[in-house]
Amino acid sequence: MVTLAIRTELFEHGLFPTQGKLNSSVIINLFTNLNLLSSIDYKIKLHQWVDQATRYWPQCTEQDAQVYFLTYRALLEEIENQSLINQNNTKDLPITEYQVDVRCFAIYIAIQLYSTQSKFASESRSNLAKDSWGMKDNNSQMYNTTQASPRSKYTKVNYTQNEYQIIQHFIKSNLKLLLRVISTDIHSTEVSLSATEFNTLRVLFKIQQAAGSKISASQTLAQLTPFFQPSNQQVKVHMNVIIDWLGQIISPHEPEDEIVYMNGLNKCVTIKDSALQNKDVRIVNCEDSYIYVDTNVGFIQVSNCINCTIMIAAVNKTFSIDKCQNTQITVAANYVRTSNCVESTLHSYSQLCPPIIYGDTIGLIMAPHNSSYFEIMNHLRAADIIFIQPGSLVAPINQQKVLENINNFSRPIVMAGREQCFTLMQPVDFMKMSLPKKFVDNQLFLCPTEYLEVLSIRMEHFKDIQNKIKGAQLTQDQEKMLHVAIQGWFREWFCQSAQYKPITELVKMIDQEF
Repeated sequence: MVTLAIRTELFEHGLFPTQGKLNSSVIINLFTNLNLLSSIDYKIKLHQWVDQATRYWPQCTEQDAQVYFLTYRALLEEIENQSLINQNNTKDLPITEYQVDVRCFAIYIAIQLYSTQSKFASESRSNLAKDSWGMKDNNSQMYNTTQASPRSKYTKVNYTQNEYQIIQHFIKSNLKLLLRVISTDIHSTEVSLSATEFNTLRVLFKIQQAAGSKISASQTLAQLTPFFQPSNQQVKVHMNVIIDWLGQIISPHEPEDEIVYMNGLNKCVTIKDSALQNKDVRIVNCEDSYIYVDTNVGFIQVSNCINCTIMIAAVNKTFSIDKCQNTQITVAANYVRTSNCVESTLHSYSQLCPPIIYGDTIGLIMAPHNSSYFEIMNHLRAADIIFIQPGSLVAPINQQKVLENINNFSRPIVMAGREQCFTLMQPVDFMKMSLPKKFVDNQLFLCPTEYLEVLSIRMEHFKDIQNKIKGAQLTQDQEKMLHVAIQGWFREWFCQSAQYKPITELVKMIDQEF
């Protein structure tokens, strides 16, 4: 049996706190005007959206409106264009020239109501995190990884089911509003939809085939229904009929083959590679761990992690970090956003736009990308992330674009006026990320020149000191005295620095990779 799966990535990566400013009346009035302003094929541009959003959406600023437009493009550009034949490539269009389907965009804005209508979703997640049932002693030899913990399995199952069921309930409760905003008669409370209007729901649902069955890639949502057939595409169907049909065909479970959870890792080192390729990855509730994702993934979300170091090679769509503390992340992605993080460091290379910061973020350090190894170039290509390979010649226009992407970390877009929530890492504090032996080292190439120059000066200084020691022709006793002195100074610095805990924990865990 064919079912419709909810695109949960919209809820994981596309929502922002609306703080009660948005409601159904605002949405109806806003998109009534946008429908009038749209072109004959229902397209609108950024300036039209910003003008109407700041006028009809209370407390929505121009910058906030731009963030919604950028996020929609990052998540749904390819999906929106699925129904178009021989469509032009829009990936290289500047955001000011990019156009969105006003009906598809209306669905995306309407699901922002989830933030206010489903606050208990985050509360249920935090309650699970506080539940200490089934916790094992970390020193136990029998259970040396959290994968064997009953709590880990219990939390994962409940988190995935509860979250999806909450999303499903929200959609079913708001189907009338969603169908109204995509109809031509948006002010009517009893609308009827054509097949074209119904197919707009592709941004919210995807066709999920049963095991062993095949579905054509060109098949539309309307073709699945008993009331929209090729012979009567112009017929309009009442919303109540559509709602009844959707209630029966929406999948009750999240598609497990597309989503990978890394849940509850505690004091461990793990490297994941091809098993996560093009998947929707969610790293949740991890503590004191080192996580390396050595492949290109579709989406990735990091949430509720404490004292972790995470490296993601490449993200084709969107990377999100939420509710993390003292966590260091290195990522190259098409689109990056962060929220509600405390004392964390984000080393990023973002392609579509600068990173987005929102929510209650405190003490965030924005820094350039600091990881490089031989295979990362292949992962970047697979994720459609442009870069300049060291020593290669490229067109000036591509070189300028890459330079802008490299420096995006230094000009993040901050929502809701929280301008003081981040600081920029200075070149003198910049360090290249140390990777496990599995990774073949390579020179940094997603990093600004001024940071690379500081690294080069530092290495030259190290070599100069080494040469001076070699040229001093020290006796054996003098070498021992110098060795003790260097160790003493290093120990004093090490104990006083913030690097003490993560490095000592890494030494303990180095032989426990799984």
